[in-house]
Amino acid sequence: MAENVTTSQVVSNIEQISYVFYDTQTINNNTKDFFQTAEGSATNTDLDTNMFSNGLLPTGNLFYVRGIAVALDADESVTNAEGFIKNSVLTLTINSKIYFKAMCLSLPAGGGLQGYFLMTTATDTALLNNGNPQQNAIYKVKELTIDSSTPFKVSIRSSYAVNTRVRVMLHGVLNRPRW
Repeated sequence: MAENVTTSQVVSNIEQISYVFYDTQTINNNTKDFFQTAEGSATNTDLDTNMFSNGLLPTGNLFYVRGIAVALDADESVTNAEGFIKNSVLTLTINSKIYFKAMCLSLPAGGGLQGYFLMTTATDTALLNNGNPQQNAIYKVKELTIDSSTPFKVSIRSSYAVNTRVRVMLHGVLNRPRW
C-alpha cells in the first residue's frame, strides 16, 4: 500500500543579510549624535550615511548589532587623531537606554580607528600606535536588537576634537522584507 505524502514549502517574506550601518559626522570638542539624519537629506549623501530614516529603521526591518567600529579620515592629523582617541567616549543608546559605553581608545584599530602618537621625552622621541587595521577586528558586543519602531543613536562626546571627521559603523544582521 502506497502512502500519500504531501510536501509543503514555507516561503518567508523576510530575508537576512549581513549589513553595516554607517554614519559620518564632524566633531569639534562637543557631542555628536550619529544615525539621526537619513541619506538623501540636504547634508547627507551615501558617502556620509546609509540610514534610511532619521534614527529609525524602515517599517518591517530588524537589525541585530554584533559589532561597533569607529574610523577617522585617513588624512586626519596626528594631533587630532591622538586627541580624539584619548579624549572621546562612545555611547550606544536604544530606546533611551544605554547598552554600550566605552572610551574610543578601547575600540580596536581593526575597525578603522587608528592613531599614531608622537611621545617626546627629554631624551627621546617615539612613535606609538594603537594597532593596525584588520577588517575582522571590530569591538564585538552581545547581540543587541533594534526594530523599526525603536529609536537608536550612537553618541560620541569628545573633549578634544578640531574638525575631526569620524565614521561610526554598526556591524550585524539585517532582517528586511523580501522585495
